[in-house]
Amino acid sequence: MNFYQNSCICGSTNSTTIYKTSDHNFKTTNYISDIKKCNNCGSIFPDVFPDTKSLDTAYSKYYTRELTSGSMSIKRKILRFLQGEFSYRSLIPGSKKILDYGCGSGDFLLEILKIRPEYNVFGSDISTPPEGYEDYFKFYENENLKNINEKFDYITLSHVIEHVEDPEDTFTSLIEILEDNGSIWIATPNSNSFLINEFGEYARDIDFPRHRLIFSHKNMKDALDRCGYDCKFLVPPLINTFMCFFHCLRNLINDKSLPLHYRLRRSVFSTLKLINKHLIFYKKNLDTRSEIICIASKKI
Repeated sequence: MNFYQNSCICGSTNSTTIYKTSDHNFKTTNYISDIKKCNNCGSIFPDVFPDTKSLDTAYSKYYTRELTSGSMSIKRKILRFLQGEFSYRSLIPGSKKILDYGCGSGDFLLEILKIRPEYNVFGSDISTPPEGYEDYFKFYENENLKNINEKFDYITLSHVIEHVEDPEDTFTSLIEILEDNGSIWIATPNSNSFLINEFGEYARDIDFPRHRLIFSHKNMKDALDRCGYDCKFLVPPLINTFMCFFHCLRNLINDKSLPLHYRLRRSVFSTLKLINKHLIFYKKNLDTRSEIICIASKKI
């Protein structure tokens, strides 16, 4: 796998290396990268990122691309339901045409259709969804979106923006096909999350070498502001933080370079901290959940 230098989208070169990591989630590479935190906006990013030819390898063990939930894991089924339900509750009144940017298999759109079957739904991605998608939604290749004669009143990006090379260019491109009164729903990992701060290199959401940038609330707001859009942050579902927590534990426990007693002790203390922070004092710690979820709409 070949890499090139990566940097924060805010343009600042003032960053601090906070730890080193490898691919703990899917083990597609043994490369060890510096993980940096931007001292200007608080975002987190790897020092390097795979080049275009290496991306297929980086994603070779990624989520199974299934259209229906038949053989999906329980975790994936729960996440699919929650994302569809949460996105639907944020729909602006009168929404009829919905585009899911980075739709993958299209399962997110199927959840929307279960709730509102009368909606006209569309998906886009860098590769075609599995066979049978035509029965549910119309598909566009990402690169062809700028050439279509369509306008959408709701666009969703569910854990997509952290993967793209130029988030602001992506926002700008999507705004061009968004109705003036439309909105963009965004879900992405939170650089200030309890899980990232607690687990560091073992955190699920670091996800090197697939996540190019882990946004902070500040960086997300500033990026959308530069595009002429207001950003309203929503409260993420707590269950997503707990589900992601178990993935972090797995990454820690599977690192056999660490003594077993250390891994077990750290797992116990991390569990107690999670319970304290997100169950006992959950109202005081909404900004440290695993996700940033926001709605962006045109400035009035």
